[in-house]
Amino acid sequence: MGRQAKESRRGEKITLTLGFTDDEKINGDPNRIYPLIISVIFQKHQVGGYLIDEGNLVDILYENTFEPVGLKREKMKYCFGLEAIGLNGTNARPWGYVTLDVTLGEGAGRRTIEIPFLVILDASTYNCVFGRPTLAALDLVASTVHLKMNYHSIEGEVVTVHTDLNGVRKLYEIP
Repeated sequence: MGRQAKESRRGEKITLTLGFTDDEKINGDPNRIYPLIISVIFQKHQVGGYLIDEGNLVDILYENTFEPVGLKREKMKYCFGLEAIGLNGTNARPWGYVTLDVTLGEGAGRRTIEIPFLVILDASTYNCVFGRPTLAALDLVASTVHLKMNYHSIEGEVVTVHTDLNGVRKLYEIP
């Protein structure tokens, strides 16, 4: 779990730990069904269907998300001769890569970072995938058991982002 030291109003060092307790489980039970999916601000557009995947070595942007959020192909750097293994185990074709600003959280907890995305030509249930590089850059702790994630704000406060359950249900057509 991530820790960040902060000074109290009296100048004492306090540590804010990122993590979750059993009391924070939805309905008191660990999640065994839903993936951790959030909404973010992406190039000034609200984008849902953003999968948090601690096993992914790269951050991914799918072709079906590229143009609807106003991205121009000229901004992308093309790559040739690469193959990637998709989330479903099939070969995926990288189109190129692009570095974009992504904002998560709201108000004082808002964080904007530049993320280099591998752009994949294949369509996906998800719009984008946060992989290990971004999770590490944000010092982010994710929990599919709790369907939420924590990171530190610029001021050192713990920020919690919850799964977009309505978005998940819509993606998977779950009532």
